[in-house]
Amino acid sequence: MAVRSSDGLSFDRYGEPINNKKSKKSSGAVGYAVLCFANRDYDRLLPLLKDLTMRSVNLWRGDDPKSDPNVFRNTVAAIDNCSTFVLFLSHNALTSKRVMYYELDYALKTRPRDIYPVIIEDGVILPPEISSHFAGRLFLHRAGGTDKDLEEALFQHFCEKGCHPDFPVYDRNYRSYYEEAPDYEEPSVSSPSKQELFQPVLDAPSKQASTATKASAAAQPADTTKKSSSSGYKRELPVHPDFDFERNSNGATITRYKGKSSKVEVPAKMFGYGVTKLGDHVFENCQILEEVAIPPSVTEISHEAFKDCGSLSRVILPPSIEKICSGAFRNCTSLPTITLPSALTEIGDHSFEGCTSMNTITLPHRVTSVGDFAFNRCISLGVISLPDSLKNLSKNAFDSCSKKLSICASKDSLGAKFAAEHEIKFKKR
Repeated sequence: MAVRSSDGLSFDRYGEPINNKKSKKSSGAVGYAVLCFANRDYDRLLPLLKDLTMRSVNLWRGDDPKSDPNVFRNTVAAIDNCSTFVLFLSHNALTSKRVMYYELDYALKTRPRDIYPVIIEDGVILPPEISSHFAGRLFLHRAGGTDKDLEEALFQHFCEKGCHPDFPVYDRNYRSYYEEAPDYEEPSVSSPSKQELFQPVLDAPSKQASTATKASAAAQPADTTKKSSSSGYKRELPVHPDFDFERNSNGATITRYKGKSSKVEVPAKMFGYGVTKLGDHVFENCQILEEVAIPPSVTEISHEAFKDCGSLSRVILPPSIEKICSGAFRNCTSLPTITLPSALTEIGDHSFEGCTSMNTITLPHRVTSVGDFAFNRCISLGVISLPDSLKNLSKNAFDSCSKKLSICASKDSLGAKFAAEHEIKFKKR
């Protein structure tokens, strides 16, 4: 399969360049198609995709989410900018969470008219939640022809969508390979209910649920009735496998980490929404977390964001962080140190309390305030460097710290006065 790079070049899945010449009929860059299919169908489709790649069709296919933690960010960007979204439907695809819950769900919300469905397996029955989106649309069926027929029909489609550098035009009529969207058939008694399978993803609230919602809303005060009726049961945002998030006025707020990786890179975007904030307690008590990197779109570390993350040993903060809120790194007992960004101005109450492995830390030159018990019980803390910009330093900021603690600061600065008043060793900077 070909992957389109940022400079418009195309490479096959082995990293070899393919035909990248510009179209003679178009002044723009060559478009590309996003392919959506189940991993279990990969071997079945590989010969077809290789043949299309050899014919210089520009295709895009994301990596396996298990091997690439950024695959969902990359997929969203690819769908947003592609020329067409080709969905290969099979029994495997209908039961694939990645295909149905993430890729197709996002494509249906952002550009439903650009989805090109291809049924590659006999007996595929679409649940009404999906078939309703394709009402009146034409499906391409593999069952009615050979592999070559399918390849030629797809090749014509890709050429029409500008996914080929020469945009050839064909006179052959492939309409005979198309059929109307298949009607939904009730599953047999022994078959699992497709409607139950897809209801959390694409289904609208049932009539019974709507009736119950209205009845419940009627029993509530007037100010909550409007809120309940507007929200209902319909999920407005796609679901990410590792993060819960919600919209805010500037983009998205990540509210909870639910993944299982020990090394986490917080995404800068969630399905097209820029991440501007981490919610309170977002990683709290995440014992498997060892390393985390925050994107530059975030400006503060929220209240108790990493509280009780006992295995956290490395934190990469972006230059944009201006505030560390109360209890942000409280009881991160494995954190030896942290590099604070130059834009930081405020360290909240209890921010690093109980960081028993922390041995050294330097506060940037713009920090003006250090809150109550900010470094309380940092029993391994040997040296802390305080800037001249400091205007508010809580008297109990370093309670229960080691007797070996020394403050490094300029002469006559607030840090120097604090060291003298609390009988802490002082080193002149």
